[in-house]
Amino acid sequence: MKFKRDNEGNDNGEIKNKAALPTTRKRAKLVNGIPASGEDYVLFVREQAKGYSDTAVAPPPTSILKSNLPPSFRFTEETPVDPALLCSSEWQAFYADAFTRYKKTKSGLSTMSKTRLPPVAEKQQWRDLVSKPVTDNKLDDLQKMKQKDLLLLMKYIREWLLETEQEQHYESFTAWLYSCLVFLDPVMTFSDSSILRNVCRAVIEVRAKAGPDSPHLPQFNIVITIVSRVFGQSDLM
Repeated sequence: MKFKRDNEGNDNGEIKNKAALPTTRKRAKLVNGIPASGEDYVLFVREQAKGYSDTAVAPPPTSILKSNLPPSFRFTEETPVDPALLCSSEWQAFYADAFTRYKKTKSGLSTMSKTRLPPVAEKQQWRDLVSKPVTDNKLDDLQKMKQKDLLLLMKYIREWLLETEQEQHYESFTAWLYSCLVFLDPVMTFSDSSILRNVCRAVIEVRAKAGPDSPHLPQFNIVITIVSRVFGQSDLM
């Protein structure tokens, strides 16, 4: 429903709207064409607004421009996903619930392991470590790491996942990603969420390349399900 304003700025109609910023005067006081106070500025803007139409409708575009996005932004384009790669929504919900309970249990326990992990800045040492067969002790040691260090490690693994001929390391890479997600705080900044989303996109890309017959398909789907369901990035499913 549309209402007309009278000369005093009041609404004429069935509903009377109160001004968001009440004023004591009806006219703005200007000094050399400039409002003299904050109240005068509000009145001045209201007087200007009376000269404009209540609504403006832009015409629809005559054509839709299609452009080639840079590779880093092509995730916004719709790409078909082989249904054979996907797990059922029922399984996703079940696993997300089970992981959430497991995450709470692990986060509440303190590790007694004396294993020393490399400093997170030592990228090559981490490359050597995560490329080896995993052990529970080493994975549990991630509990000692800070949030920013866990995310940096996940960035490393994302980079290594996307390298060619890394199939022999998929099992260890996804195991380390899983453990990072166990100890990662779900409350994070926008930039942290961006890192997490990029990691998930990399796993989705590798899953597509590996195909439905890959023995690592369950591991890929586990990581994707955790990020999308537990960490609130459901649009990545």
